Amino acid sequence: SKLAEKLGISRPKLMEILDVLEKTETVIRIYPRGGHYSQINKPSKYLFSCPAFRSMYYNLIGSSKNREDGMGKLLEDAVGMYLTRYLKNKPNTSINYDSSEGGADFIASIGDESILIEVGRGEKGFKQISKTAEKVKAKYGLVIAKDSLLYSDKDNSVRIPIEYFLLM
Repeated sequence: SKLAEKLGISRPKLMEILDVLEKTETVIRIYPRGGHYSQINKPSKYLFSCPAFRSMYYNLIGSSKNREDGMGKLLEDAVGMYLTRYLKNKPNTSINYDSSEGGADFIASIGDESILIEVGRGEKGFKQISKTAEKVKAKYGLVIAKDSLLYSDKDNSVRIPIEYFLLM
């Protein structure tokens, strides 16, 4: 509703535009974690299907975000792209996100097991993984950040440097 208001178009028209962008695989829609009621009432997260699209947008049009925030969104696009490509069309899989404040960026579910994923360009700990793990029973956690390689026994999570993730 806020985006439709800012753009000066109706909400149904905005939904139609986003639907076309999703069908053309320009954007990826990530639903919030929860039942059907939550997925209807909470906003979906839209990522570019390829980080090059966001980079092109930033370089051609510009952005009001600072460089560090922009790089974080580019990394989130890259992780979303890899997860979508890997899990797409596989049975009993899903990608969601924790819509609560300070929740994990991605919840990748394969069968009954979930992996919590937090992405950030800056320094990251395991706080967001821990917060989401209180609600979502997850087997593992993964933090992709600028920091060094680290394992958290308490959270059963690993933090890997961005460079390691991008080598995959």
